Amino acid sequence: MKIDNSKIRHALWSSTSGGYVLLAEDWQDDANAPPLFLGPSQRPFSSLERATPEEFGRLSRYYKKGSFWYFLLRPERYPQVDFTQEKVYLAGDFNGWEEAIGQRPWELRPVKVG
Repeated sequence: MKIDNSKIRHALWSSTSGGYVLLAEDWQDDANAPPLFLGPSQRPFSSLERATPEEFGRLSRYYKKGSFWYFLLRPERYPQVDFTQEKVYLAGDFNGWEEAIGQRPWELRPVKVG
């Protein structure tokens, strides 16, 4: 997988000795790590491993596992929504935004993850 700086979406520290690099494209090949280096001297990382789908989901609020997509919503961040009474839909330019509302294929259903 060829990756240049324009393919890195975000990078952040998770501790004093580790962190996350969010790529623009999925890292699919376990045998070949993407060519990522630290700083202008291009020092290699001591280790580099792909995050699990759930770990990625904690950072991005969505992930795919098998043939299912999971969208992680924290109800405490949306006090105006009563998730026990109101339906929530996934909408975007891929499904006509408001045209998705009321359409069962785009309805998000609660599940326990992790």
